Amino acid sequence: MMNRDKLYKKYLTEEQFSRMNDGSLSEDEKREILQKYNNILRIISTYLPQNIVKTKIGNYISSLHDGRFVEGTLLFLDVNGFTALTEQLNRYGNEGSEEITRILNSFFSEMVNIILKFHGALLKYGGDAMMVYFSSENDFCGDLHAYHALSCAFEMKNKMTEFGKVESRFGHFLLSVSIAVHSDLFYETCVGDPEIHSEYYLTGNGVEITADMEGYAGKNEILICEETFFRVREYVRATEKREPYLLVKEFDGLKLPPVTGSKVDINFEDIYELFVTLDALKCYLLQGIYEKVQSNWQRLNLEGEYRLVSVIFLNYYFTKDIFSELGIGKEEEIHTILKEYFGTVQDTVNSFDGVINKVDMYKKGDKIIIIFGFPRSHYDDEERAIKCSHLIMENTKKFKNISFAGCDFSIIQKIGIHTGFIYAGNVGSPLRKEFTIMGDTVNLSARIMSGAGEDEIWMSDVIYKKAQSISLIKTTEEKQFKGKSGLITVHQLGGIIKERAISEELFIGRNKEKETLIAAFQKSSEEPSAIQILGSVGVGKTALLREFLKNVTVRHEILIGRGIPYGKNIQYNAIKEILTHYFGITGKDDEAKIEGKINSYMKFLKLEHLSYNIPLIGAMLTDGFKNSAILEVEDPIAKKELLFRTFAAL
Repeated sequence: MMNRDKLYKKYLTEEQFSRMNDGSLSEDEKREILQKYNNILRIISTYLPQNIVKTKIGNYISSLHDGRFVEGTLLFLDVNGFTALTEQLNRYGNEGSEEITRILNSFFSEMVNIILKFHGALLKYGGDAMMVYFSSENDFCGDLHAYHALSCAFEMKNKMTEFGKVESRFGHFLLSVSIAVHSDLFYETCVGDPEIHSEYYLTGNGVEITADMEGYAGKNEILICEETFFRVREYVRATEKREPYLLVKEFDGLKLPPVTGSKVDINFEDIYELFVTLDALKCYLLQGIYEKVQSNWQRLNLEGEYRLVSVIFLNYYFTKDIFSELGIGKEEEIHTILKEYFGTVQDTVNSFDGVINKVDMYKKGDKIIIIFGFPRSHYDDEERAIKCSHLIMENTKKFKNISFAGCDFSIIQKIGIHTGFIYAGNVGSPLRKEFTIMGDTVNLSARIMSGAGEDEIWMSDVIYKKAQSISLIKTTEEKQFKGKSGLITVHQLGGIIKERAISEELFIGRNKEKETLIAAFQKSSEEPSAIQILGSVGVGKTALLREFLKNVTVRHEILIGRGIPYGKNIQYNAIKEILTHYFGITGKDDEAKIEGKINSYMKFLKLEHLSYNIPLIGAMLTDGFKNSAILEVEDPIAKKELLFRTFAAL
């Protein structure tokens, strides 16, 4: 545990810390500190599973361990029809994304109330899915964990009468749920560096079975395993065999009163105890979220935002079921393997300044979601994502053909990468939510990963076009993915093209230019700005830019374009490069597709008021806008002014 002074320095201002130490901090000031950080802790607790909150805050017998086998029942719920809803509403830009979030949060709020009513712990949101754990610990469900879980499942199913037909501003959509309920021994673990980010999750064969089981369930159906049936058989009224599982048709559920609020009271009266608890919990948050909460501590909600990001989906699994092979009595050895693997991935991601979003269940093994571009953006996030993926494969080769604790195994990995706009914001209920990323970019990254082979890295054509200078491609294919009407071009990464070494001599006598560039960049934090670097060929403009980027902290997006001195259609080439990157335009896009992407993103960014000017931007990239009225403006200066005004708005 961190010593008292170090903990106080972490959360108090210098003046507060000094006065706390000399005893001059008034009672009113102490109450203000307690009020602020109790409220921060209340907000944070809504982003974490109930079992973590209870064991860290409540005086409960059960406690989290680094790794242990736990008995309980897992419920996995997936929403059917949400992929179609998302694909349809994404066409309406920001308004569509906000409508998706509204519908999803309305649904999740009702589901969370039901979960808490039956003493479940919502472990993860997975887009339109939920993973809920009913623990056998006496603080939760005890021996009736399967009864609680199946009762919860039936109440969720019955609630679908309110969500079967969802109305939106853009039409109505039909939704249903598929639910799997599985009782087993699960492996519970906490991994990661607490100073950066920790992950709590359940894993093992029982989790894989639950994920597999859901795939057999139809619309508004509930499937259970034999073990669950054995535990609840006296309450089951009708079943149907759905090999290798059981479909439950009628069930006498547990009757419990509804939940009206959080089950954990947070009202610390001791500042040190409060800081210790806060320190123990905030490491489970997505990186960057604690800072958002701290700056908005008087509000119980965080604003969402739209960001251009690169997303990595990493699936990993063992060639042997180490949880059964090692088993009870070897919990520490299992945790050592998981900790070492996750630590290797986390260190690699951190070296490229990316963040781990979460570890989540998958039909085989688990998956890790990694983000570049949120909460911190870099001008080269696409390259970072690809380099990071390649280095993860390299750094984890030590987990091939190893023998540990009497078990011989390897870890197999599959990676999918894509880039594009996402919505980053709260998903869920005021009582239990996640700050996560959503959108087509996330979905396609997951689909690309699912189509990868053992130890393969595949990427979309969009991200390849933005990072082809460093990407060595092994093969290119056209693939069909769920939720996509047409074929998607994907590339298998074969290696990384090494960058040429940059001579330090290029920067001799260039400190003045670098300082001028840094000063201009710092000033640009007040409002979006364009910085132009001019110089003759070979003078070192690119080298100066690289040196500058090494010396600044980038919290927002930097778009870089290159002017060229000769060739065809070179006018505004720097702006063209930026726009091509910004709109996600690839070499295979025809005029209609380019026009569609431009119009879609202008809607997405709520810039429809510039619709008259958009053809000026579009005409630089395609002939699809050639008949637009604004192109008839004869005054070149006026046309240039309109073009730059539109570019500045972007």
